[in-house]
Amino acid sequence: MTLQTHDFTRPLRLPPDLKARLVYWLNRANAIFAESMGTLGLTLQAQALDQHTAWPAETLDSWTGKPLGYRMFLAGDPTILALPNRLAQSLAAGLLGDSLPSEMSERALSPVESNLCELTVKTFISSLIEAWSGESSPTIELRDREPNLRRSKTFRPNEPLVVCRSSVNVLGSEQLWSWLVRVETMLELFGTVPSGPVVTPSAPQRHQMESLVRGMKLPLTVKLGRVQLTAPQLADLQVGDVIVLHQRTTEPLKAFVSGRPAFLGWPGQIAGKQAFRIESELAK
Repeated sequence: MTLQTHDFTRPLRLPPDLKARLVYWLNRANAIFAESMGTLGLTLQAQALDQHTAWPAETLDSWTGKPLGYRMFLAGDPTILALPNRLAQSLAAGLLGDSLPSEMSERALSPVESNLCELTVKTFISSLIEAWSGESSPTIELRDREPNLRRSKTFRPNEPLVVCRSSVNVLGSEQLWSWLVRVETMLELFGTVPSGPVVTPSAPQRHQMESLVRGMKLPLTVKLGRVQLTAPQLADLQVGDVIVLHQRTTEPLKAFVSGRPAFLGWPGQIAGKQAFRIESELAK
């Protein structure tokens, strides 16, 4: 038997049965999506790449630049389809019959481009519904745009997500988009509930586990603030220079436990040592 280690700071992996059915569904949906876009005059290739679990914060923070986010409700639960800005431009250009510039930079989309991207998302939703192999297709509907993907409040911080990434090759430019769905939503959708034998530990075992947990050490970090500097600004820094942080002195600081925000509070001193007074606990 081969033992697989697991980092318990990471969300649990998808059950094998669920992942197999999810891969089959997404592969069919991507094939139908490419065929449907062809009927609109745009030739592209779409392929499901990977499906992994992640925490919302790390997933949303990875989207830099000017990405597009669309709220799609799957069986009544909110999900987000995230598109890179360059992919949105490529899709719109292909539908308009235009060619891509030699160097494409991120920019705000025109109203026409935004409408064409929304049409693309609706086509993908129809493909997901058509590709479903169960008895009754799930309800998937497009609601609205996510105004700021990185600051989205769609998901709770402690709710793990399934990140479903697909590659889309259009006009010779290959980009990745991601469909972000709560793990719990996927479990309910596929009727897969994690189960296993329930083992009640004995009193000595419980005492041993309690002692182990109480002795565990978790890093708590308080960030005073942050700032972005250019390379020349960093090179010109000297002893005595003052750097203005983004954190206001009138706003509480965040304390992070194992990299995740946990508390709000204020800095201070106790017996000549730096201290942090907890004001409130962040919602989990």
